[in-house]
Amino acid sequence: MLIVAAAGVFSWVLTKERIPQQLTEWIVATIDNKYIFLLIVNIFLLIVGMFIEGNASMIILVPLLHPIALAYGINEIQFAMTYIFNNAIGALSPPMGTLMFVTCGITGCKTGKFIKEAVPFYLLLVVNLLLITYVPAFSTGILSLFGG
Repeated sequence: MLIVAAAGVFSWVLTKERIPQQLTEWIVATIDNKYIFLLIVNIFLLIVGMFIEGNASMIILVPLLHPIALAYGINEIQFAMTYIFNNAIGALSPPMGTLMFVTCGITGCKTGKFIKEAVPFYLLLVVNLLLITYVPAFSTGILSLFGG
């Protein structure tokens, strides 16, 4: 709870100082292609997810990245699904993947063995991430069936 509280205060300070608006202006001026932006965000979030707990990263980074995604015309639900999926992959990945350590603790499996056996699943997760990121029907398809 202390980490989440600190992240909340940090996010409030960033918003109060108008950092998200300045970051949006700079990134939109620098990167002219939304697909390049999404690729950079995926790589960044995978790295962040390996070191920072998911809730804390969402509290800090969503207010920064959401306005940028909107500026590129990226669907909010698609961006949210991409963000959450990145966090899930990061939580399973070494060196600080919280879900990896929980799984190893419950099953009694050694971390090295878990990583070795999980490589095919990591590859599958990355393929799914790319589909969610670049094919909107994978993240918004069910919603569009119901008129959303």
